Amino acid sequence: MNSPFATIFGAILNQIAATTPEIKYISQDFGQLEDYTHGRPAVAFPCALIDFQNWNFENMSDNTQRAEGDVTHSLSVSKVKLQCFPLVF
Repeated sequence: MNSPFATIFGAILNQIAATTPEIKYISQDFGQLEDYTHGRPAVAFPCALIDFQNWNFENMSDNTQRAEGDVTHSLSVSKVKLQCFPLVF
């Protein structure tokens, strides 16, 4: 994986899956729980949703970049969504 987002997402997904097998659905947060009015959202409960927000990139020397941003995760055990604190790396 060359994408920093894919690398971080994969690490978080693997950690959640390994330490909390009760979580039935782990995915990137695309708003699956935000605006559903007809029945259940398309996730299995309990679920963990991971999001990447407010990322800024700065070009450095030698074809490298410095990145800074927020990685947030939400845990939902039912139709109620709980917002968790951002992860710090």
